[in-house]
Amino acid sequence: AIASKEEAEKNAPAASEPKSFAPSSRAPVDDSKGMMGGEDYKWKQDQDELEVWVPVPEGAKKGELKVTILAETLKVEHSGKVLLQGTLAAKVSPDGSTWTLGKNRVELSLEKIETAQWPSLFEQEEV
Repeated sequence: AIASKEEAEKNAPAASEPKSFAPSSRAPVDDSKGMMGGEDYKWKQDQDELEVWVPVPEGAKKGELKVTILAETLKVEHSGKVLLQGTLAAKVSPDGSTWTLGKNRVELSLEKIETAQWPSLFEQEEV
């Protein structure tokens, strides 16, 4: 018997579907290109500022977050649990720094006091 057109389309190889419409089984597009860091945070910099992304639990609300930006230290907490904390490699201007809640992450914009490249986000620990 000849299969109906619908059945033929249903059984056709998935490769014929337009890729842009195929749902992705992977995480959303990684827009962190050029960012450094690991599991706990990602960061990048230019001459004047740093961008830091800290993952937060899915469904986290702004009211559950506490972000402390001081000249020499940074701390991000969610519901009392510290997600990121450390002494920065150089000083930032707390007044010129901001943060927002993005999709499953806190996005911080830290204004540098001195326009210089940082070797790392946090001070290197003495060995």
